[in-house]
Amino acid sequence: MRSLIVLAGYALLCCWTASAETYLVRPDGSGDFPTIQAAIDGASDGDTILLASGVFSGDGNRDIDFVGKAITVGSEAGHPDSCLLDCQGAYQNYHRGFHFTSDEGPGSIIQGITIANGYVGPTSRGGGIYCETGTSPIIRDCVIRSCLANDGGGIFAHEATPAVEGCVIEENEASSGGGIGIERGAVAATNCTIERNIAWNRGGGVESYQAEGSFEDCTISDNYSDGKGGGFYFYQSYPVGSHYALINCTLVGNIAGDTGGGIRVHSSTAVEIVNTIVAFTIDGGAVRQESDASVYLVCCDIYGNAGGDWVGPIAGYLGRFGNISLDPCFCDQESDDYHLWSYSPCDQAYCGLIGAWPVGCWSVQDSGYPATQPSEMPGIVLQPSAPNPFSDATRIAFSIHETEAASSIALIVCDAAGRIVRTLIPPALDAGMGTATWDGRDDSGRPVEAGAYFCRFSVGRETASRRVLLVR
Repeated sequence: MRSLIVLAGYALLCCWTASAETYLVRPDGSGDFPTIQAAIDGASDGDTILLASGVFSGDGNRDIDFVGKAITVGSEAGHPDSCLLDCQGAYQNYHRGFHFTSDEGPGSIIQGITIANGYVGPTSRGGGIYCETGTSPIIRDCVIRSCLANDGGGIFAHEATPAVEGCVIEENEASSGGGIGIERGAVAATNCTIERNIAWNRGGGVESYQAEGSFEDCTISDNYSDGKGGGFYFYQSYPVGSHYALINCTLVGNIAGDTGGGIRVHSSTAVEIVNTIVAFTIDGGAVRQESDASVYLVCCDIYGNAGGDWVGPIAGYLGRFGNISLDPCFCDQESDDYHLWSYSPCDQAYCGLIGAWPVGCWSVQDSGYPATQPSEMPGIVLQPSAPNPFSDATRIAFSIHETEAASSIALIVCDAAGRIVRTLIPPALDAGMGTATWDGRDDSGRPVEAGAYFCRFSVGRETASRRVLLVR
Protein backbone atom coordinates (compact mmCIF):
# COMPACT_ATOMS: atom_id res chain seq x y z
CA MET A 1 0.00 0.00 0.00
CA ARG A 2 2.83 2.39 0.91
CA SER A 3 4.54 1.80 -2.46
CA LEU A 4 1.29 2.63 -4.27
CA ILE A 5 1.06 5.93 -2.40
CA VAL A 6 4.66 6.76 -3.30
CA LEU A 7 4.05 5.94 -6.97
CA ALA A 8 0.88 8.03 -6.99
CA GLY A 9 2.74 10.95 -5.44
CA TYR A 10 5.54 10.64 -8.00
CA ALA A 11 3.02 10.65 -10.87
CA LEU A 12 1.36 13.76 -9.49
CA LEU A 13 4.75 15.50 -9.18
CA CYS A 14 5.52 14.68 -12.82
CA CYS A 15 2.25 16.24 -13.91
CA TRP A 16 2.97 19.45 -12.02
CA THR A 17 6.55 19.76 -13.28
CA ALA A 18 5.87 18.96 -16.95
CA SER A 19 6.74 21.97 -19.13
CA ALA A 20 4.64 23.35 -21.95
CA GLU A 21 5.84 22.66 -25.48
CA THR A 22 6.36 25.04 -28.42
CA TYR A 23 5.79 23.73 -31.95
CA LEU A 24 6.64 25.35 -35.29
CA VAL A 25 4.51 24.99 -38.42
CA ARG A 26 5.68 26.23 -41.82
CA PRO A 27 3.54 27.08 -44.87
CA ASP A 28 5.22 24.37 -46.98
CA GLY A 29 4.18 21.66 -44.51
CA SER A 30 7.57 21.22 -42.89
CA GLY A 31 8.21 21.86 -39.25
CA ASP A 32 6.89 19.90 -36.31
CA PHE A 33 3.47 19.31 -37.92
CA PRO A 34 2.29 19.52 -41.55
CA THR A 35 -0.69 21.84 -40.85
CA ILE A 36 -2.04 24.12 -38.16
CA GLN A 37 -4.91 21.73 -37.38
CA ALA A 38 -2.51 18.81 -37.06
CA ALA A 39 -0.44 20.83 -34.59
CA ILE A 40 -3.53 21.66 -32.53
CA ASP A 41 -4.62 18.01 -32.53
CA GLY A 42 -1.19 17.00 -31.27
CA ALA A 43 -0.81 19.76 -28.69
CA SER A 44 -1.78 19.82 -25.03
CA ASP A 45 -3.13 22.58 -22.81
CA GLY A 46 -0.53 25.29 -22.25
CA ASP A 47 1.36 24.59 -25.49
CA THR A 48 2.21 27.23 -28.09
CA ILE A 49 2.03 26.77 -31.86
CA LEU A 50 4.14 29.23 -33.84
CA LEU A 51 3.46 29.88 -37.51
CA ALA A 52 6.46 30.72 -39.66
CA SER A 53 6.29 33.71 -41.99
CA GLY A 54 4.40 33.15 -45.22
CA VAL A 55 0.97 32.20 -46.55
CA PHE A 56 -0.97 29.27 -45.08
CA SER A 57 -3.78 27.83 -47.19
CA GLY A 58 -5.62 24.63 -47.98
CA ASP A 59 -7.20 21.99 -45.77
CA GLY A 60 -5.77 21.91 -42.29
CA ASN A 61 -4.90 25.61 -42.50
CA ARG A 62 -8.50 26.87 -42.53
CA ASP A 63 -11.71 25.96 -40.71
CA ILE A 64 -9.40 25.47 -37.74
CA ASP A 65 -10.90 24.05 -34.54
CA PHE A 66 -9.19 24.44 -31.16
CA VAL A 67 -11.14 21.33 -29.97
CA GLY A 68 -11.43 22.81 -26.49
CA LYS A 69 -7.71 23.21 -25.86
CA ALA A 70 -6.12 26.07 -23.92
CA ILE A 71 -3.29 26.73 -26.36
CA THR A 72 -1.84 29.71 -28.22
CA VAL A 73 -1.61 29.89 -32.01
CA GLY A 74 0.40 32.86 -33.27
CA SER A 75 2.95 34.11 -35.76
CA GLU A 76 6.57 33.35 -35.06
CA ALA A 77 7.50 36.95 -35.98
CA GLY A 78 4.81 38.31 -33.68
CA HIS A 79 3.19 40.53 -36.31
CA PRO A 80 0.17 39.92 -38.59
CA ASP A 81 1.96 41.28 -41.66
CA SER A 82 4.31 38.31 -41.54
CA CYS A 83 1.74 35.53 -41.47
CA LEU A 84 -1.35 35.20 -43.67
CA LEU A 85 -4.01 32.55 -43.33
CA ASP A 86 -5.72 32.63 -46.72
CA CYS A 87 -9.07 30.84 -46.39
CA GLN A 88 -9.66 30.84 -50.16
CA GLY A 89 -13.41 30.85 -49.59
CA ALA A 90 -15.68 31.24 -52.59
CA TYR A 91 -19.22 30.57 -53.77
CA GLN A 92 -20.11 26.95 -52.91
CA ASN A 93 -16.59 26.51 -51.53
CA TYR A 94 -17.18 27.80 -48.03
CA HIS A 95 -14.31 28.28 -45.60
CA ARG A 96 -13.44 30.49 -42.62
CA GLY A 97 -10.34 30.94 -40.52
CA PHE A 98 -11.21 29.61 -37.05
CA HIS A 99 -14.28 28.36 -35.23
CA PHE A 100 -14.57 27.92 -31.49
CA THR A 101 -17.29 25.42 -30.55
CA SER A 102 -15.98 23.40 -27.59
CA ASP A 103 -16.13 25.64 -24.52
CA GLU A 104 -12.76 27.25 -25.19
CA GLY A 105 -11.89 29.86 -22.57
CA PRO A 106 -9.38 32.72 -22.32
CA GLY A 107 -6.53 30.21 -22.42
CA SER A 108 -7.35 29.67 -26.11
CA ILE A 109 -5.53 32.46 -27.94
CA ILE A 110 -5.01 33.55 -31.54
CA GLN A 111 -2.43 36.30 -31.93
CA GLY A 112 -0.38 38.13 -34.52
CA ILE A 113 -1.80 36.65 -37.73
CA THR A 114 -3.86 37.88 -40.69
CA ILE A 115 -7.03 36.02 -41.64
CA ALA A 116 -8.34 36.82 -45.12
CA ASN A 117 -10.79 35.68 -47.78
CA GLY A 118 -13.15 33.76 -45.56
CA TYR A 119 -16.52 33.06 -47.19
CA VAL A 120 -19.22 31.05 -45.46
CA GLY A 121 -22.17 31.71 -47.72
CA PRO A 122 -25.30 33.87 -47.59
CA THR A 123 -26.89 32.09 -44.60
CA SER A 124 -23.92 31.42 -42.28
CA ARG A 125 -22.08 33.45 -39.66
CA GLY A 126 -18.53 34.49 -38.92
CA GLY A 127 -16.62 34.84 -42.18
CA GLY A 128 -13.27 35.13 -40.42
CA ILE A 129 -13.86 33.73 -36.93
CA TYR A 130 -16.96 32.11 -35.40
CA CYS A 131 -17.40 31.82 -31.62
CA GLU A 132 -20.21 29.47 -30.56
CA THR A 133 -22.13 29.15 -27.29
CA GLY A 134 -20.05 29.17 -24.12
CA THR A 135 -16.71 30.04 -25.68
CA SER A 136 -14.51 32.95 -24.60
CA PRO A 137 -11.23 32.91 -26.56
CA ILE A 138 -8.79 35.80 -26.89
CA ILE A 139 -8.17 37.24 -30.37
CA ARG A 140 -5.14 39.48 -30.09
CA ASP A 141 -3.13 41.66 -32.51
CA CYS A 142 -4.73 40.09 -35.57
CA VAL A 143 -5.94 41.48 -38.90
CA ILE A 144 -9.22 40.13 -40.26
CA ARG A 145 -10.01 41.35 -43.75
CA SER A 146 -11.98 40.59 -46.91
CA CYS A 147 -14.26 38.01 -45.30
CA LEU A 148 -17.96 37.54 -46.02
CA ALA A 149 -20.90 36.06 -44.13
CA ASN A 150 -24.59 36.61 -43.52
CA ASP A 151 -23.86 37.85 -39.96
CA GLY A 152 -20.50 39.04 -38.69
CA GLY A 153 -18.32 39.35 -41.75
CA GLY A 154 -15.13 39.46 -39.68
CA ILE A 155 -16.15 37.93 -36.35
CA PHE A 156 -19.44 36.51 -35.08
CA ALA A 157 -20.15 35.68 -31.43
CA HIS A 158 -23.27 33.64 -30.63
CA GLU A 159 -23.86 33.35 -26.89
CA ALA A 160 -20.10 33.73 -26.59
CA THR A 161 -17.81 36.23 -24.85
CA PRO A 162 -14.57 36.62 -26.82
CA ALA A 163 -12.00 39.32 -26.03
CA VAL A 164 -10.73 41.16 -29.09
CA GLU A 165 -7.53 43.09 -28.39
CA GLY A 166 -5.46 45.29 -30.68
CA CYS A 167 -7.03 43.91 -33.86
CA VAL A 168 -7.73 45.49 -37.25
CA ILE A 169 -11.06 44.37 -38.73
CA GLU A 170 -11.38 45.80 -42.21
CA GLU A 171 -13.13 45.46 -45.55
CA ASN A 172 -15.43 42.63 -44.52
CA GLU A 173 -19.05 42.24 -45.64
CA ALA A 174 -22.23 40.84 -44.16
CA SER A 175 -25.97 41.35 -44.13
CA SER A 176 -25.66 42.47 -40.49
CA GLY A 177 -22.48 43.29 -38.64
CA GLY A 178 -20.03 43.92 -41.45
CA GLY A 179 -17.08 43.91 -39.07
CA ILE A 180 -18.40 42.20 -35.93
CA GLY A 181 -21.73 40.55 -35.20
CA ILE A 182 -22.94 39.69 -31.68
CA GLU A 183 -26.04 37.72 -30.68
CA ARG A 184 -26.89 37.02 -27.03
CA GLY A 185 -23.25 37.29 -26.07
CA ALA A 186 -20.72 39.93 -25.14
CA VAL A 187 -17.65 41.12 -27.00
CA ALA A 188 -15.01 43.07 -25.09
CA ALA A 189 -12.97 44.98 -27.69
CA THR A 190 -9.99 47.12 -26.75
CA ASN A 191 -7.58 49.14 -28.90
CA CYS A 192 -9.13 47.87 -32.14
CA THR A 193 -9.61 49.46 -35.55
CA ILE A 194 -12.88 48.61 -37.31
CA GLU A 195 -12.84 50.24 -40.73
CA ARG A 196 -14.29 50.08 -44.25
CA ASN A 197 -16.67 47.23 -43.50
CA ILE A 198 -20.04 46.91 -45.26
CA ALA A 199 -23.43 45.71 -44.04
CA TRP A 200 -26.28 45.28 -46.50
CA ASN A 201 -28.86 45.59 -43.73
CA ARG A 202 -27.56 47.08 -40.45
CA GLY A 203 -24.41 47.61 -38.44
CA GLY A 204 -21.68 48.45 -40.94
CA GLY A 205 -18.98 48.25 -38.28
CA VAL A 206 -20.72 46.36 -35.46
CA GLU A 207 -24.21 44.88 -35.06
CA SER A 208 -25.35 43.64 -31.66
CA TYR A 209 -28.63 41.86 -30.92
CA GLN A 210 -29.83 40.94 -27.42
CA ALA A 211 -26.32 41.22 -26.09
CA GLU A 212 -23.99 43.43 -24.08
CA GLY A 213 -20.34 44.38 -24.27
CA SER A 214 -17.76 47.14 -24.38
CA PHE A 215 -15.58 48.92 -26.90
CA GLU A 216 -12.67 50.87 -25.43
CA ASP A 217 -9.90 52.83 -27.19
CA CYS A 218 -11.31 51.72 -30.55
CA THR A 219 -11.43 53.52 -33.91
CA ILE A 220 -14.53 52.92 -36.02
CA SER A 221 -14.21 54.66 -39.39
CA ASP A 222 -15.54 54.64 -42.94
CA ASN A 223 -17.98 51.77 -42.37
CA TYR A 224 -21.15 51.59 -44.46
CA SER A 225 -24.61 50.23 -43.80
CA ASP A 226 -27.23 50.23 -46.51
CA GLY A 227 -29.80 50.36 -43.73
CA LYS A 228 -29.28 51.40 -40.11
CA GLY A 229 -26.18 52.07 -38.03
CA GLY A 230 -23.11 52.83 -40.11
CA GLY A 231 -20.69 52.50 -37.21
CA PHE A 232 -22.76 50.67 -34.58
CA TYR A 233 -26.21 49.15 -34.48
CA PHE A 234 -27.41 48.17 -30.99
CA TYR A 235 -30.67 46.29 -30.55
CA GLN A 236 -32.11 45.04 -27.25
CA SER A 237 -29.66 44.83 -24.37
CA TYR A 238 -29.80 41.44 -22.71
CA PRO A 239 -30.07 40.37 -19.95
CA VAL A 240 -32.36 43.13 -18.72
CA GLY A 241 -30.33 45.72 -16.83
CA SER A 242 -27.17 45.13 -18.83
CA HIS A 243 -25.73 47.72 -21.20
CA TYR A 244 -23.14 48.53 -23.80
CA ALA A 245 -20.25 50.89 -23.18
CA LEU A 246 -18.23 52.94 -25.66
CA ILE A 247 -15.23 54.44 -23.88
CA ASN A 248 -12.53 56.60 -25.48
CA CYS A 249 -13.57 55.65 -29.00
CA THR A 250 -13.22 57.63 -32.24
CA LEU A 251 -15.97 57.30 -34.86
CA VAL A 252 -15.27 59.08 -38.16
CA GLY A 253 -16.77 59.08 -41.65
CA ASN A 254 -19.32 56.29 -41.18
CA ILE A 255 -22.40 56.08 -43.41
CA ALA A 256 -25.92 54.69 -43.06
CA GLY A 257 -28.38 54.64 -45.92
CA ASP A 258 -31.25 54.93 -43.44
CA THR A 259 -30.54 56.31 -39.94
CA GLY A 260 -27.74 56.48 -37.41
CA GLY A 261 -24.68 56.97 -39.59
CA GLY A 262 -22.49 56.89 -36.51
CA ILE A 263 -24.57 55.00 -33.94
CA ARG A 264 -28.12 53.62 -34.02
CA VAL A 265 -29.59 52.61 -30.66
CA HIS A 266 -32.82 50.67 -31.06
CA SER A 267 -35.54 49.05 -28.96
CA SER A 268 -34.96 48.49 -25.23
CA THR A 269 -31.25 49.16 -25.40
CA ALA A 270 -29.00 51.00 -22.94
CA VAL A 271 -25.71 52.47 -24.16
CA GLU A 272 -23.16 54.52 -22.23
CA ILE A 273 -20.94 56.66 -24.48
CA VAL A 274 -18.02 58.17 -22.59
CA ASN A 275 -15.04 60.29 -23.77
CA THR A 276 -15.89 59.45 -27.36
CA ILE A 277 -15.73 61.39 -30.65
CA VAL A 278 -18.44 61.03 -33.31
CA ALA A 279 -17.36 63.22 -36.22
CA PHE A 280 -17.86 63.81 -39.93
CA THR A 281 -20.51 61.14 -40.41
CA ILE A 282 -21.24 61.34 -44.13
CA ASP A 283 -24.88 60.22 -44.14
CA GLY A 284 -27.47 59.04 -41.66
CA GLY A 285 -26.76 61.44 -38.79
CA ALA A 286 -24.48 61.12 -35.77
CA VAL A 287 -26.51 59.28 -33.12
CA ARG A 288 -30.06 58.00 -33.58
CA GLN A 289 -31.88 56.96 -30.42
CA GLU A 290 -35.29 55.34 -30.44
CA SER A 291 -37.82 56.46 -27.82
CA ASP A 292 -37.63 53.22 -25.82
CA ALA A 293 -33.80 53.20 -25.76
CA SER A 294 -31.46 54.85 -23.24
CA VAL A 295 -28.31 56.69 -24.28
CA TYR A 296 -26.04 58.36 -21.74
CA LEU A 297 -23.32 60.70 -23.03
CA VAL A 298 -20.48 62.00 -20.88
CA CYS A 299 -17.47 64.01 -22.11
CA CYS A 300 -18.21 63.40 -25.79
CA ASP A 301 -17.49 65.51 -28.86
CA ILE A 302 -20.11 65.19 -31.61
CA TYR A 303 -19.21 67.44 -34.54
CA GLY A 304 -19.53 67.92 -38.29
CA ASN A 305 -22.03 65.12 -38.90
CA ALA A 306 -24.53 65.04 -41.74
CA GLY A 307 -28.02 65.61 -40.39
CA GLY A 308 -26.78 67.49 -37.34
CA ASP A 309 -24.83 66.74 -34.22
CA TRP A 310 -26.67 67.09 -30.91
CA VAL A 311 -30.17 66.64 -32.31
CA GLY A 312 -33.24 64.62 -31.37
CA PRO A 313 -33.33 62.91 -27.96
CA ILE A 314 -29.62 63.60 -27.27
CA ALA A 315 -29.92 67.39 -27.80
CA GLY A 316 -30.19 68.10 -24.08
CA TYR A 317 -26.75 66.64 -23.39
CA LEU A 318 -24.83 69.38 -25.23
CA GLY A 319 -23.10 71.68 -22.77
CA ARG A 320 -23.71 69.29 -19.87
CA PHE A 321 -21.55 66.54 -18.39
CA GLY A 322 -18.54 67.77 -20.38
CA ASN A 323 -20.18 67.25 -23.80
CA ILE A 324 -19.05 69.55 -26.62
CA SER A 325 -19.51 70.18 -30.34
CA LEU A 326 -16.13 71.38 -31.61
CA ASP A 327 -13.80 70.34 -34.41
CA PRO A 328 -11.66 67.56 -32.89
CA CYS A 329 -8.71 68.67 -35.10
CA PHE A 330 -7.36 65.36 -36.32
CA CYS A 331 -3.76 65.41 -37.52
CA ASP A 332 -4.58 64.02 -40.98
CA GLN A 333 -8.05 62.64 -41.49
CA GLU A 334 -7.43 61.98 -45.19
CA SER A 335 -4.65 59.57 -44.24
CA ASP A 336 -6.68 58.02 -41.41
CA ASP A 337 -4.44 59.62 -38.82
CA TYR A 338 -6.78 60.44 -35.96
CA HIS A 339 -4.14 61.68 -33.56
CA LEU A 340 -5.02 65.15 -32.29
CA TRP A 341 -3.40 68.50 -32.89
CA SER A 342 -2.00 70.07 -29.75
CA TYR A 343 -4.76 72.68 -29.81
CA SER A 344 -7.56 70.10 -30.07
CA PRO A 345 -10.48 70.62 -27.67
CA CYS A 346 -10.46 66.84 -27.17
CA ASP A 347 -7.25 67.05 -25.17
CA GLN A 348 -8.61 68.86 -22.16
CA ALA A 349 -8.11 68.75 -18.41
CA TYR A 350 -11.77 68.55 -17.38
CA CYS A 351 -12.57 65.30 -19.17
CA GLY A 352 -9.11 64.05 -19.93
CA LEU A 353 -8.61 62.62 -23.40
CA ILE A 354 -11.68 62.42 -25.64
CA GLY A 355 -11.36 59.80 -28.35
CA ALA A 356 -9.00 56.90 -28.95
CA TRP A 357 -5.93 58.90 -29.98
CA PRO A 358 -3.74 61.33 -28.01
CA VAL A 359 -1.98 64.43 -29.32
CA GLY A 360 0.32 63.47 -32.17
CA CYS A 361 1.09 66.74 -33.97
CA TRP A 362 1.97 70.15 -32.66
CA SER A 363 1.14 73.70 -33.67
CA VAL A 364 3.99 76.09 -34.22
CA GLN A 365 2.32 78.40 -31.72
CA ASP A 366 2.36 75.75 -29.03
CA SER A 367 5.10 76.67 -26.59
CA GLY A 368 5.01 73.15 -25.25
CA TYR A 369 6.33 71.67 -28.49
CA PRO A 370 9.50 69.68 -27.73
CA ALA A 371 12.47 71.78 -28.76
CA THR A 372 14.55 68.65 -29.23
CA GLN A 373 12.49 67.69 -32.32
CA PRO A 374 12.31 70.80 -34.50
CA SER A 375 12.41 68.73 -37.67
CA GLU A 376 8.95 67.38 -36.84
CA MET A 377 7.34 70.81 -36.55
CA PRO A 378 4.95 71.31 -39.45
CA GLY A 379 5.90 74.17 -41.78
CA ILE A 380 2.25 74.55 -42.76
CA VAL A 381 -0.97 73.32 -41.25
CA LEU A 382 -4.31 72.88 -43.04
CA GLN A 383 -7.13 72.12 -40.63
CA PRO A 384 -10.25 70.13 -41.59
CA SER A 385 -12.86 72.36 -43.20
CA ALA A 386 -15.89 73.25 -41.12
CA PRO A 387 -18.66 72.50 -41.59
CA ASN A 388 -17.94 69.34 -43.53
CA PRO A 389 -20.12 68.22 -45.30
CA PHE A 390 -21.53 71.65 -46.24
CA SER A 391 -24.17 73.10 -48.52
CA ASP A 392 -23.69 76.90 -48.44
CA ALA A 393 -20.11 77.62 -47.40
CA THR A 394 -17.23 76.04 -45.52
CA ARG A 395 -14.44 77.71 -43.57
CA ILE A 396 -10.84 76.68 -44.21
CA ALA A 397 -8.23 77.48 -41.55
CA PHE A 398 -4.48 77.23 -41.99
CA SER A 399 -1.24 78.31 -40.36
CA ILE A 400 2.28 79.03 -41.59
CA HIS A 401 5.57 78.56 -39.80
CA GLU A 402 7.76 81.64 -39.69
CA THR A 403 10.42 80.06 -41.92
CA GLU A 404 7.83 79.72 -44.69
CA ALA A 405 6.32 83.19 -44.43
CA ALA A 406 8.28 84.66 -47.33
CA SER A 407 7.33 81.83 -49.72
CA SER A 408 4.55 81.96 -52.29
CA ILE A 409 1.14 80.98 -50.99
CA ALA A 410 -1.66 79.16 -52.86
CA LEU A 411 -4.99 77.79 -51.68
CA ILE A 412 -7.05 76.00 -54.34
CA VAL A 413 -10.04 73.68 -54.55
CA CYS A 414 -9.78 70.66 -56.86
CA ASP A 415 -12.31 68.07 -57.95
CA ALA A 416 -11.79 64.33 -57.56
CA ALA A 417 -9.89 64.21 -60.87
CA GLY A 418 -7.42 66.89 -59.71
CA ARG A 419 -8.81 69.69 -61.88
CA ILE A 420 -8.72 73.17 -60.30
CA VAL A 421 -12.26 74.31 -59.52
CA ARG A 422 -11.60 77.44 -57.49
CA THR A 423 -8.56 79.49 -56.55
CA LEU A 424 -8.99 81.01 -53.10
CA ILE A 425 -6.73 83.97 -52.41
CA PRO A 426 -5.99 84.19 -48.69
CA PRO A 427 -4.90 87.50 -47.17
CA ALA A 428 -1.20 88.30 -47.14
CA LEU A 429 0.28 86.46 -44.19
CA ASP A 430 3.25 86.58 -41.97
CA ALA A 431 3.83 83.56 -39.77
CA GLY A 432 0.60 82.67 -38.03
CA MET A 433 -2.92 81.58 -38.86
CA GLY A 434 -5.46 82.60 -41.49
CA THR A 435 -8.81 81.55 -42.89
CA ALA A 436 -10.61 81.42 -46.23
CA THR A 437 -14.16 80.51 -47.20
CA TRP A 438 -15.40 78.46 -50.13
CA ASP A 439 -19.03 78.96 -51.16
CA GLY A 440 -19.29 75.91 -53.42
CA ARG A 441 -18.74 77.89 -56.63
CA ASP A 442 -16.07 77.74 -59.30
CA ASP A 443 -13.86 80.61 -60.49
CA SER A 444 -16.66 81.79 -62.79
CA GLY A 445 -19.12 82.03 -59.91
CA ARG A 446 -21.19 79.03 -61.01
CA PRO A 447 -22.34 76.51 -58.38
CA VAL A 448 -20.45 73.24 -58.76
CA GLU A 449 -22.04 69.80 -58.53
CA ALA A 450 -22.39 68.02 -55.20
CA GLY A 451 -19.58 65.62 -54.38
CA ALA A 452 -16.12 65.29 -52.89
CA TYR A 453 -13.52 68.02 -53.43
CA PHE A 454 -10.04 68.68 -52.11
CA CYS A 455 -8.71 71.89 -50.58
CA ARG A 456 -4.99 72.13 -51.35
CA PHE A 457 -2.79 74.56 -49.45
CA SER A 458 0.80 75.12 -50.55
CA VAL A 459 3.54 77.38 -49.27
CA GLY A 460 6.78 77.13 -51.16
CA ARG A 461 7.50 73.44 -51.61
CA GLU A 462 5.20 72.26 -48.83
CA THR A 463 1.67 71.11 -49.59
CA ALA A 464 -1.23 69.91 -47.46
CA SER A 465 -4.71 68.84 -48.57
CA ARG A 466 -8.07 68.05 -47.01
CA ARG A 467 -11.21 66.47 -48.42
CA VAL A 468 -14.48 68.38 -48.20
CA LEU A 469 -17.93 67.09 -49.15
CA LEU A 470 -20.42 69.41 -50.84
CA VAL A 471 -24.09 68.46 -50.57
CA ARG A 472 -27.01 70.13 -52.34
